[in-house]
Amino acid sequence: MDRPTTHHQRPNGLPLFEVPDLHVCRGCDRPFVVPRAVLDVIGHNAYLVELQCTNCGLAVVGTHGEDVLEELDRELDRQTADMRTRLELLELTRHLEEIDAFAAALGADHILPEDF
Repeated sequence: MDRPTTHHQRPNGLPLFEVPDLHVCRGCDRPFVVPRAVLDVIGHNAYLVELQCTNCGLAVVGTHGEDVLEELDRELDRQTADMRTRLELLELTRHLEEIDAFAAALGADHILPEDF
């Protein structure tokens, strides 16, 4: 699946090519790319950044504009919120299963007063 490329200007006037979905790995095409380090400030609106995929380990160093890096930050925030929501749902499901199992054990007289 090809992703569209956006064009920005470098401080020296040369075009800066951006991949808008920085969170998607170029190697494994999975959405697990995170920033590792800002290596240098290239200009007013450009940074040399190291990004790494936490799935396959591919590390890429590239120059990216502030807008694209902010979008990466927003996407990582969305992914974190989604993981928290899924974790809460998983915990709730586990608690409900434990309650159902305890109620079934009580109903079948598998839990006696001496168990406590």
